Amino acid sequence: MKKSQTILYLVRHGETLFNTQGIIQGHSDSELTNKGKKQAEDLGNLFKNIAIDEYYSSDLNRAVHTAEIIKRNQLEPTKIDKNLREKCYGRFERKIFTELKVLDDLLDTVDKDKRLSFKAFPDVESDSEVAIRMVSFIKDSHSKKKNKTILAVTHGGSMRSLLLYLGWGTYDSLPPNVVKNTSYIKLLVRNEKIEVVESVI
Repeated sequence: MKKSQTILYLVRHGETLFNTQGIIQGHSDSELTNKGKKQAEDLGNLFKNIAIDEYYSSDLNRAVHTAEIIKRNQLEPTKIDKNLREKCYGRFERKIFTELKVLDDLLDTVDKDKRLSFKAFPDVESDSEVAIRMVSFIKDSHSKKKNKTILAVTHGGSMRSLLLYLGWGTYDSLPPNVVKNTSYIKLLVRNEKIEVVESVI
């Protein structure tokens, strides 16, 4: 008997105004730029020959807008899932990226095997907290949509946290901001196993 599986494409949203200004977004939001819209159109062209059964997005507008552009005129509705949200940066949101150096400096003081769960401040999500909710979305989608192909628009920080959690890379090989706008990773999900089969970041 053939094992059930799910193919899942996780996509980062297009460029936003805050991206161009070097401002930390997290759970805050800003609109796609014209370049960001074009990036989403280009990604839609890339995926046009792939039969996508379900479209998902985080509830943040920049992701929803990207998903709608990728879908174009397809009637399949975009399903919203908060588990796909960006990492929450709490007190650092809407500030400039250089202010995140304090988080990087604190992380450098932590043993490598404890970095995933390290929580620098109560209002800043750890990488494991982000990854666990991402995995929850992935496993829930698989249980409901076996043998389907899903595209989900999410965020760069969340994708990085997931890759770190899955052991696909390390903090050295996956530095902050490594996942560029409209980059994607392709996952193959069989039962409880999540495998990264392609990464274009």
